[in-house]
Parts: sequence; C-alpha cells; structure tokens
Amino acid sequence: MRIAVMDNMMRGPPRTIRMEVEAGDTVASLMEEVQRRRRYPVAAQSLVCDGERMEDTGATLSDYNVTEGSKLELEMNMDFTIEADREERKLKKAKEMAVHVEQQQLADNENIVITVTTAYPILLLLLQCIVTIIVKLLLMFLGNVTLCKNVITSLGVDVERADAAVDKMQIFVRDCMIPCGRGRRVRTIVLEVEASDTVASVMAQVQGRLGYPPALQSLFYNGSQLLHDSGESNPEIKK
Repeated sequence: MRIAVMDNMMRGPPRTIRMEVEAGDTVASLMEEVQRRRRYPVAAQSLVCDGERMEDTGATLSDYNVTEGSKLELEMNMDFTIEADREERKLKKAKEMAVHVEQQQLADNENIVITVTTAYPILLLLLQCIVTIIVKLLLMFLGNVTLCKNVITSLGVDVERADAAVDKMQIFVRDCMIPCGRGRRVRTIVLEVEASDTVASVMAQVQGRLGYPPALQSLFYNGSQLLHDSGESNPEIKK
C-alpha cells in the first residue's frame, strides 16, 4: 500500500515523502526507510498518525491503523533535541574548559618565567657568595699548608744544625813550637772538630791557624803521639 509522510523536520512548507509499505511493517523499519531517503537519524524522528505518536518498540503499522492513502506526520523528536542540546552543551563546556586550562597553563608559564627572571639575580648573587667562600677556604687551606711546610722546613734545618752541633766538639791545642828565652812560649788555640775527623785534618786546621806545615807538627794526647800516616790506631779524643 501507498502512504504519504509529511516531512516537517525542516523549516518551510512540509514536503511529502511517498512510500510503498505493508501493514505488517514495523514502525522501526519505516523510520529506517525515512533515514535512507532523507538522512534523518532514527533517534531524531517522531512519526505521528492521527495525532498519536508512533513508538518504534516493535509495533507494526497495522497497530496504528495505517491503511492505503494514510498520511503520517514526520516531526523532530524532542527527546533527541534535548539530548542533542545536552551533548552540545557538554561539548561546549568541554571546549571552554580546554580553553581555560590552556590559558591557565600559559599564565603559569608566564609566572614561572617571571619568577625565574626575578630570582635570577638572587641566585647569581648567592652563587657568587658560595664561590667566594670556597675560594677563601682554599686560600686559607693552602696558606696553612705553606705555613706547615715552612715550619717543617725550619724544624728540619734546626734538627740538622742540632745534629751537627752534637757531632762537633771543641778541643784545645797547646802550641809548643816556638822557643822563647829560657823556655818555650806556650799558646793555646781552640779547634772545632768531629770525632770522625782524622789527625791529618786536625793538623790542617793547625796549619790554617798557626801556619805550621803538617810535616813539622807532632800532636800528643795524654802523653801519646797521634799518628796520621800509619795504620796504627790513635787514642780516642774526648771533648
């Protein structure tokens, strides 16, 4: 059978959709045919027959007394409109939220840049202070090391001198070489020697002080002559 569906979905005068259907067709199948012909989503359609809204819950056209030549009204489903409006509002709100978040991020980035720019001189000054303190500590440490080295060096010199002073000793040499009148004029000289010095080195000092060649000298200690050109041992000379 042929029926007419009056399209009131768009603004302006209604347009007629002529369709071939059967009494056993469901309302849902009719809506799907309208969707195929007019591109209207099934959820957006609302079919009205003789003032009664047709539900797509499995009912057939015969349940609504649709017969040959019947005219159906196709209107916008208000539930779909409300839902679409709700979805549109959600989408709009989501877009606004995204814009707000983006603006907030830009503001935060600007605040970070401003904060870093403001804090940069303070950080630079703090870094300079830290470097200055480190340099001063290093100088103090190096100065102490140098001082310790100087002290150690001084102590080393003193120790060497002390060791040398311990090894050295003074002896007295009486000069009986020159006769004077009835007797001999006796002069006494003091020599700095070490226990390890040889008799020859002592004679050399005597030559330096009195001018007597070693060949003319005879050194005596405790009544014994000190020999400098033989392998015999000499008595130990004490300080």
